[in-house]
Amino acid sequence: MDNLFDGEKLKNLRKSKGLSAKEVAEKLNISQGYISKFENNRAVPDINMLLAILSVLDTNISEFFMDSLQQTEIPPDLYHLIQACRQIAPGEQKALLALIREFKGLS
Repeated sequence: MDNLFDGEKLKNLRKSKGLSAKEVAEKLNISQGYISKFENNRAVPDINMLLAILSVLDTNISEFFMDSLQQTEIPPDLYHLIQACRQIAPGEQKALLALIREFKGLS
């Protein structure tokens, strides 16, 4: 995980959720300094800690590492669609999925 983990990405994700490092730390019952070490790439969380942090940030490990995929691994249009979907609220994602299923006759 050393080569793939990006503390800056974790920090940006936290900020995009409107949470402070202190709030995340309190939810996990750890120190704010511990979160800061990860966000500033001074330490890499073990898998259990990363999963716990991502849970607080309402995401999962595959979403967190999604950007690590090369855009060439999936068609560009699909990549951009995924990126756009990541920017909408979970309830809106469900509504969009229902709409796609209806459109494709998959309901």
